[in-house]
Amino acid sequence: MILLRRPTTTWHVILWDLAKGTLEHGSWFRGKLYPLRCDLSWDGKLMVYLAMGSGAATTWNGVCAPPFLKTLAEWDNVGTWNGGGVWLERNALYRNLVADCEVKGISTLPAKTEIRRLLSWRGEDLSLVFHRLYRDGFRPIVKGVAVDPFTPDYEWVVGQFEFTVMTGPESSSATTSSIDHT
Repeated sequence: MILLRRPTTTWHVILWDLAKGTLEHGSWFRGKLYPLRCDLSWDGKLMVYLAMGSGAATTWNGVCAPPFLKTLAEWDNVGTWNGGGVWLERNALYRNLVADCEVKGISTLPAKTEIRRLLSWRGEDLSLVFHRLYRDGFRPIVKGVAVDPFTPDYEWVVGQFEFTVMTGPESSSATTSSIDHT
């Protein structure tokens, strides 16, 4: 999936089929998309996103079938606080919101799709980025100790983070990279 911003308030959605080496051009959108709060479902057939329309500055969260932004299911958002979502399980979309709200159009999604609230919300982009990193095999290490960032008593530490990439669940080999946020 490619979210191409052209010029400042126009976005173009392009589906990139890596197996076939093809690009399928889809929707053009005037407004703002928040790419770090977007995520593709495991099969690549659905995308969750946070959008802000042009003019009235209305925001909403949606689920669409890329490369088209036609909303299949949607829920409101309070400005640009939180919003978007992440597919943490094969058929489960976790919404990034402070308070639960009604999902409109849920019947248009595949029958097995579950929409849940992300309980460990921590705010804006990094909340979803950390969940995606964790889902994709990265493990945070703070001061040399592996931590579970999704327990209620865990506090996000501002400063240096190390992420360990495990090549498999039983792998003894890992690669550690540091990210300095200061």
